[in-house]
Amino acid sequence: MVDKTQYLKRMERAGHFLFLIRPRRFGKSMFLSMMESYYDIESKDNFDLLFGDTYVGSLPTDERNEYQVLRLDFSKPGGTFSWRLPKMDSPTAG
Repeated sequence: MVDKTQYLKRMERAGHFLFLIRPRRFGKSMFLSMMESYYDIESKDNFDLLFGDTYVGSLPTDERNEYQVLRLDFSKPGGTFSWRLPKMDSPTAG
């Protein structure tokens, strides 16, 4: 297994807006799950279990387990959403 936790420190230094683009089956979801576990305050008690033998396990950053993480999964279809613009001749049209 390749330890990609070293990239967490690099990403923190890189800036606030990052765009992760990689080919299919390249581990993007796994990397995001790792980020979720590293930064989520709810995972604080499991840090040593999850990251004990990794780069960030021995050299954690100041942002370790500091955030409430909201995970949105767009890979599973479901639900419906419908929104229409008001007609131009209606009184509510701007």
